[in-house]
Amino acid sequence: MMKDTLDLNQVTTCIEKGAMIAHLAEGGWDIDCDPFNETPVKIISNIKEREAGNGIVSSAPELSQLGNLPKTLPVKARKLLKASGPGRDTWSIPDTNQVIPSCIKGNFATVAATVSLHPLLKSLCEKAGLLVSSSANPCGG
Repeated sequence: MMKDTLDLNQVTTCIEKGAMIAHLAEGGWDIDCDPFNETPVKIISNIKEREAGNGIVSSAPELSQLGNLPKTLPVKARKLLKASGPGRDTWSIPDTNQVIPSCIKGNFATVAATVSLHPLLKSLCEKAGLLVSSSANPCGG
């Protein structure tokens, strides 16, 4: 018999062990993983045929999960960021303190981040923390 509910604790454990997950999101299917585990990040980049220098998008359910990244923005930019989310807007935020792995940033000093409204992605991020959350299409997001 198939379970009707998703065990977020089990999924989080899988993510922590380096698994990638696919799920429906705002714009279709996403592939997610732990942004601090380089192996699944590289696999997602390869699946999407992205060059390492391009970086990859991370997602969080609220600004606080982006850690101190938004605090490095000028006040006006922080207000715009807060007013725009949650949603699927992608922000390029400076990683002034160098806390985000280069496999996420690529050749940039910034992190591409979204604050998602999608209930499943929001629940996953609340359990697992910041995630790579990239559309499952071969190119783009």
